[in-house]
Amino acid sequence: MLKKNQQISIITSFTYLHVHLTTHEFFYKKLKKKYKIISFINIDNLNFSSIKNSRIPTQIIKKMKNYKLINPKTNKEFLNHFKNKKTILINAFSRHFINFKIFFLLKKTRCKHIMISNLGNLQGSFIKNARKDSLENFIKIYINNKIIPKLLIILGNLNIIPKIDIRFYSNKLILKKIFSSKITKFLYENKFFYTKKIIEVNSKIYDELVEKKIKSKNKYITLIDQDINYRHLIEKNKKFYDKSELAEHYNRLNYFLSSMKKIFKKPIKVAIHPSYNQEVITKYLRKYKVIKYKTYDLINDSELVINFGSSTIAHALLLNKKIITLTSKFVPNSEIYSKKLDLFKINIFSFKGITKKKLLQNLGFKNIKLKNYINNYHIIDKTIPGYKKILDNIDILFKNF
Repeated sequence: MLKKNQQISIITSFTYLHVHLTTHEFFYKKLKKKYKIISFINIDNLNFSSIKNSRIPTQIIKKMKNYKLINPKTNKEFLNHFKNKKTILINAFSRHFINFKIFFLLKKTRCKHIMISNLGNLQGSFIKNARKDSLENFIKIYINNKIIPKLLIILGNLNIIPKIDIRFYSNKLILKKIFSSKITKFLYENKFFYTKKIIEVNSKIYDELVEKKIKSKNKYITLIDQDINYRHLIEKNKKFYDKSELAEHYNRLNYFLSSMKKIFKKPIKVAIHPSYNQEVITKYLRKYKVIKYKTYDLINDSELVINFGSSTIAHALLLNKKIITLTSKFVPNSEIYSKKLDLFKINIFSFKGITKKKLLQNLGFKNIKLKNYINNYHIIDKTIPGYKKILDNIDILFKNF
């Protein structure tokens, strides 16, 4: 329970609140159970973003009734939320140029800042992938992923903006890399990094699987689909795929899915990201039920998980599910997991069928890369849940205010 002069807030964009809450709901329930009152602060009216779509989907509105929603329209309203309060602030917004103003506002508040990076995701090279885009996109991505992070370090060391007090990572390799060099070890130990302290924790996926004692079932085949026009929607200068291109992609996908249905003799469910266009995907995958907000549940109950490089397959990997990664000329950069973990992949445009025997041989292959990935990105500590480490350190931060 919090004292009268204490509060815990999550600062984020309400435009993407449905995505954020779906991803971190397990931890936020733990947070609320312990501290009772938790607030979400919207930055959409204060940043430089041209996207001001803070409409919260119906499915999320019901869940958000358990939390306070703060929607400041002005700098003064924003700062008033922190007035006379000792605040633990969970920073859940991007370190991109559009949010630059927020860092300067936060310097005027009395906060301890934490970041939670416990998804266990593998990351591709933003810069390498950006080179395939337009010059405008490349410059934007380069600034956001190379220039801004370095600038924040400089401004943090000059005490112009606040630093992150603790960042919780489900990645054993980060501290190993820091301590492998005398220079980076010196910089970290003397708090010259943007993050003052890194604490390793289990991934939220592993914590949830262990705590809920999830029993894996084999009722379905789940396709984690890719909205092939979504990237074009958020990068405005990109051309949308037209109806003929959508039809071409989904004709090949439907052919592949029908083959899998015959081989495994199981119904197929389609899981999609909360921001994807459900109406369009349903139109092209009309034989199957298209579902939002239930991806993990569907993976739990599936024998086979098919995807286009989605990071949610980490959940399937921990449950030892059969996994196929699909590639398509309309889906760029879908091979991050399949390449790094030697997962089985199929190009839907060259697929002409496969025998069950050959398919199962490929899906049954185990490799050291996969084992190392799980041990380095998910199972950090078998004795203490990751969420408990985070909650314990929040207590310590309050005591040290």
